Amino acid sequence: MGLDGQAHWRAICALVHRVDLLDDPRFANARERARHRAALRDVLEAVFVLEDRGVWSARQHAGCSGRETGEKSLILFIFR
Repeated sequence: MGLDGQAHWRAICALVHRVDLLDDPRFANARERARHRAALRDVLEAVFVLEDRGVWSARQHAGCSGRETGEKSLILFIFR
C-alpha cells in the first residue's frame, strides 16, 4: 500500500473523507505507509465497509479530475 506518490495518497484521503491521515506520521510517505501497511489496511477497510463499491466509484469519479491522480488507478487500488 505504498502508492505511487503523494498525489495518490492525498486523493485517497480526500476520497474517503479522512484528510486527518495526511498528518499521521505512520503514513507520511510511501516508505512509512509500506512499513505500517497493516495499520493502513485496517484504517481504510474500516472506511470502505461503510459504502458499497458503486458509491466509492461514483464518489471517486465525481471528485477526481484524473490529471493529477489517475482515476482508474485509485479505483483499482481500493478494490483490488
